[in-house]
Amino acid sequence: MKTKNLSLNKKLLILDTSVILSFLLSFKETNIKKIFELIYNNKLQIASSDLLYKELTKAISAEKYKKSRFYNERTVGKFIAWYKHNTLRYEDGVKKIELFSRDANDNMFLSLAEVSNADFIISVDKDLLEMIKIGKTKIVTPKQFILQSSVINKRQHF
Repeated sequence: MKTKNLSLNKKLLILDTSVILSFLLSFKETNIKKIFELIYNNKLQIASSDLLYKELTKAISAEKYKKSRFYNERTVGKFIAWYKHNTLRYEDGVKKIELFSRDANDNMFLSLAEVSNADFIISVDKDLLEMIKIGKTKIVTPKQFILQSSVINKRQHF
């Protein structure tokens, strides 16, 4: 079940938890920051599910991340609230997938890709990246996405 309407012109992304954590725990200008700038400027949309939301909130509350010098509880709280209300939510396990990742924890991303028809999974996870694609969903690094989106941006005015 979707909770928001998706604009036909927006690319739909699934963000691996590690990508989101990198965004929250770094002040450097990175490709991940560029992706979030596009999301915040309403150029891209994020697909999510209850499983992904739970994983994100559990991961970001882990002590190892709280000890990071870049961890800011207020910023993280604001982001989690934003994420909860500004992502397209899909039901978990609606569609069973036949192709699984070597890492069982990655299957929720693959299942969401099938259910949501997302354009991209953005990840730094080697097990996911080796798959290259599931259905129509391309699996790319943040850098690959930015390189592809600049080409898309020029042709389709992202």
